Formats: sequence, structure tokens, C-alpha cells
Amino acid sequence: MKKQQIQQQKRLTAYEKKVIHAIFRDMMEVLEKYIEKSGHYADWSSRKQIHDNNVKRQFVSPEEAENVFSVNLFGFRLELKNRPPFFLEELKQEFYQ
Repeated sequence: MKKQQIQQQKRLTAYEKKVIHAIFRDMMEVLEKYIEKSGHYADWSSRKQIHDNNVKRQFVSPEEAENVFSVNLFGFRLELKNRPPFFLEELKQEFYQ
């Protein structure tokens, strides 16, 4: 089992991991901007998880933020295609943090 995991790990370079983590972070930042713009939570500033959000774009409407998020999500899904299960588990843990 360990040998197989090591072989899978070799197929996922450090650069690929870094890029996928960056895409994940960008996607989560846009998601938080969408939630903020939608106005569902009056106390959103205290609830949000990413306090150093790097999204500079000013969304005119929640729908615009939602569209940008869906494009990011689609790209993220394509990046995860055929990735080893251990890496997906790693991203899952990062999401729950």
C-alpha cells in the first residue's frame, strides 16, 4: 500500500501541488466574496474564514460573483481530474480548516 502511494506521489510534482493549492485558495476567496455580496449574513465580517482576501474585483451583483465562482470551480475540477486520492484528502482537510 505504501509503495503504491509513493508512486502516486511521484506523479504529482511540487509545482502541480502549489498550483492546485493556489487555485483552491483563489476559488475560496471568490466564494467568500460571493457570500459577502449576497448579503445573506449580516455578521459576515466576523464569520468569514479568509481575512486577507486578495480579490480586488468589485462585483456589481451577487450573480456576477456567482458566475466568477462557477468558472473558478470548473477550472478547479479540471485540475483535480485524475489526481491521486491522498491529494484529494489533503485538499479536503484544508477546506475543513
